[in-house]
Parts: sequence; structure tokens; C-alpha cells
Amino acid sequence: MTIEFTQEQVAFLTAPRHAILATNRPGKSPQISPVWYWFEDGEIYVSLRDDTAKFANLRRDPQLSLCVDGGRSDTRCVIVHGDVEMYGNQHPRQLEMRWQIVQHYIADGAAARTYFETTNDGHPVLIRIQPTRLLTHNFA
Repeated sequence: MTIEFTQEQVAFLTAPRHAILATNRPGKSPQISPVWYWFEDGEIYVSLRDDTAKFANLRRDPQLSLCVDGGRSDTRCVIVHGDVEMYGNQHPRQLEMRWQIVQHYIADGAAARTYFETTNDGHPVLIRIQPTRLLTHNFA
């Protein structure tokens, strides 16, 4: 099933906003984490580390929810429920999309490069979120 986003929703999601990622902990309440993301062609990409609770949760249960809101002065929000596909540290797509995410949030090129290089020493993993359900608020 392909989720269709309106032009207004695409514009909202392509702005550098923070998102809250919710993964399913085993038998407990959801694990929530603020994340940076990249929206492209109806899919959402998030970079995370393989030593985090959210990674362990997604390996066990590849379903999640992601909420992007407009902040205090913008009452719009987009909530996506979806399934994930994961790409390991050396996967070409992981490196490319992780760089896109960093540049999206850090405008200064040198600062973005420094951040990218200093956060690559661990085991970053890229998750590709394929939306299966879309909820929005205050869009025309």
C-alpha cells in the first residue's frame, strides 16, 4: 500500500523539524526518542546507532510510529505508522542518506562534515520507514 502525501504535507516534512520516534519495547510502554530525519519520495529515513534501545526494539519488531509537529506556533502535525528496513554501517545508501540528514540540520558545510565524521566511529544504522498509515492535523 502506498501512502499519498499532499504538497502541503511534503513541504512540512521537508523542513528541518525534529521528530519523535516510537518503537515497541517488549511487553512495556513504547520507547520514544527525538530524532533527525530525511523525507524523500514518500519515505522517511532516520540514522541511529546499533547500541541503542530503539535499534534493539526495531530488530525484534520492525514497526514504529513517528510524529513530526510544527512546534509552538504551528499546530500542524504528521504522524506516520510504518515498517522499517535497516541498512548497516557500510551500506552505500546508509552513508548517502546519513549525510543528507546531517546536512539538512547543520547548514554550515564544515560543521556538517565534522559532525558526520565524528559520529561515524560507532555503528550507525539507517532505517527506511515505509509508511503504512498516515494521520495529520490542521492541514487544508
